[in-house]
Amino acid sequence: MQIVLSGALPEPPYASKLLPELEKAAPTLVRWLNQSQSTLQVLDSNQERCTALEYWQLQQAGFQPKPAQHSSAGLGVLWMQSQQNLTLAPEAAVWLGELVHISPSRDGAALIPAADLDISSEDSEALFNSSVAWFEGTGFSAEYVSAQCWRIHPPEDFHARTVSSALVSQSAVNHWWEQDTETRPWRRLVNELQMFWFNHPVNQQRSAEGKLPINSLWLQGGGCAAQFQSAHAAPYQLFTDLEDSLQQQDWSRWLEAWQLLEKNCFAPLQQQPPSVVLCGQSRLLSVNPQPAGFLRKLFASKKNDWKKQWSSL
Repeated sequence: MQIVLSGALPEPPYASKLLPELEKAAPTLVRWLNQSQSTLQVLDSNQERCTALEYWQLQQAGFQPKPAQHSSAGLGVLWMQSQQNLTLAPEAAVWLGELVHISPSRDGAALIPAADLDISSEDSEALFNSSVAWFEGTGFSAEYVSAQCWRIHPPEDFHARTVSSALVSQSAVNHWWEQDTETRPWRRLVNELQMFWFNHPVNQQRSAEGKLPINSLWLQGGGCAAQFQSAHAAPYQLFTDLEDSLQQQDWSRWLEAWQLLEKNCFAPLQQQPPSVVLCGQSRLLSVNPQPAGFLRKLFASKKNDWKKQWSSL
């Protein structure tokens, strides 16, 4: 069993300054890291177009992008496979329209993904049923899948460089909103839906309840199930307790989350150090226990450089 910690790896220069505080907040984890071998991956977000966690999950599942695809193309299949009782045709491209909130911000437009919007099945179904007619004659059609996402069926020759909503939520929509000719029909459809949803009864009720309106669909995916080569990915336990405070750069709350993880997760594990994956916004630190016995003695002379990798010094 691997432990995966999303939001655990700050970007430089914060990482080096926070390292002494981490050693105090999570001593058990630090002991594991000191007894292990580590590997750092620095991702190009513009190339992968997904978060470090999503990239790791796609790699674990064995996703193989086609030459013209980014890693983010596999997110539609990855999400669908996480749902129960869903069967995917191996060669069928999976595109998802995620219900999101987009609003103006200092740096452009900010996106809040479905996972942070508290969307009920009733709200999603009501929006879906009233919006189906808007897809007619566009070449696109929609299929209800869940409260958070609808499956989108585009024209057969449709291509798009999609990006994950989670990555967009960490920056600005303007940086990722494609303006190419090929995706113009989709952008036109989304603009029409945005206007239709502006005063939709669902959003009026959400506003009355103090919730943000659902005012856009964010397209992602494009890959197919046949591109996933790992039939039995290794199990892992994912902790997302650190994500929000890392994104907000609220380091006091971030360290408090580490203290709770130490108390509730790390300290109770009286065992050989487990494999741990620490995910940041664009970096992955994979930590694996050193071999036991004779091989461990061979590795013992090698300096463990996880602190250097953590701080990117």
